[in-house]
Amino acid sequence: EVQYLESLKIDIFQTRIFVFTPRGDVIDLPEDATPIDFAYHIHTDIGHTMSKAKVNDIVVPLNHKLKSGDVIEITVNKNQAGPSEQWLSFVNTHSAKRHIQAYLNKKIHNERKKLLGSS
Repeated sequence: EVQYLESLKIDIFQTRIFVFTPRGDVIDLPEDATPIDFAYHIHTDIGHTMSKAKVNDIVVPLNHKLKSGDVIEITVNKNQAGPSEQWLSFVNTHSAKRHIQAYLNKKIHNERKKLLGSS
């Protein structure tokens, strides 16, 4: 609880950038946010299934640092295996980290259940 509130304060009080969706909606993110942070800000499922990001119509790596004024387009793939543990090393928002960690924990839990043969 306390750790969650502290990390939330860090997100809120960081220098902010303002980026845009392709439709022109303004999204407020902390400085050094990545396309993954953007995707999770839009919706958890978009973050979980993102496969590619374009910034200002150019495909960029998922660890690309966004800047104010950027227009971000996320491509999703419903067959995507889900977020990678590697993403945790470069996402910048607490929300994205929390969603990725929860997904990975659930995946590990489900794999253990399969190995143990319980349902």
